[in-house]
Amino acid sequence: MIEHDFQYLRDMATIAMTDHSSRTKGQLEAFEGFVLGNTTRYPRRKPRDITVNGRKVSRETEAVSCWSTHYSVLPMPLIDRVDYQNCSWRRAIMELDEAEQSWLLYCYGKELKFSHQTTITAYVWNEMQERIKGRRVSKKVKERLRALVWLAVQDYTLNKDGYYYQSELAELVGVERNNWNMHYEKHWQELRLICKTLDCGALRKMRSNRAEIWRKNTAKTCKSE
Repeated sequence: MIEHDFQYLRDMATIAMTDHSSRTKGQLEAFEGFVLGNTTRYPRRKPRDITVNGRKVSRETEAVSCWSTHYSVLPMPLIDRVDYQNCSWRRAIMELDEAEQSWLLYCYGKELKFSHQTTITAYVWNEMQERIKGRRVSKKVKERLRALVWLAVQDYTLNKDGYYYQSELAELVGVERNNWNMHYEKHWQELRLICKTLDCGALRKMRSNRAEIWRKNTAKTCKSE
């Protein structure tokens, strides 16, 4: 798959997990629930001379005949049209593994739940530990790498090519730039690579899950006919 395909899947995941129920109508769409009514048949002609606090007052003008709008109560649909069209994508996401599901819900569904953050962090750190197993990495470097896990997730989410400069990362860790280049930069790139692998893998599985859902639904439809 090329980057264009992955971006399409990211867009579909975002649309599928967006809450469309709270959206507001535009100015033109708001008039859809109103119907025009002719007020000339039953004119509201009030007396020209009226009494106010015991005094007679003569109105300067008569009531003007015009078209008015009356609100027409329309039944609300049980599910929004956009939500219905993308329900297969949501089902595909819900069938993913815990880490992949949390990744898509956090990055593209904008669900900032703490459970998603801990699941993603634990997965990335476990993968990182497998990669550095057998290498000569000091305890201090490991502790600092573990503190960088969530920053790497946010860095990849903000910009797939990298959001933070190397000098900024060195300052955040509390080391000199040369020290960062020698002991941390390679590990930082591996953390980002783990995030990319998780992202692309989750998107691929989401696509295959949706294709399987469509296949099953098509087979059921053919049998019923």
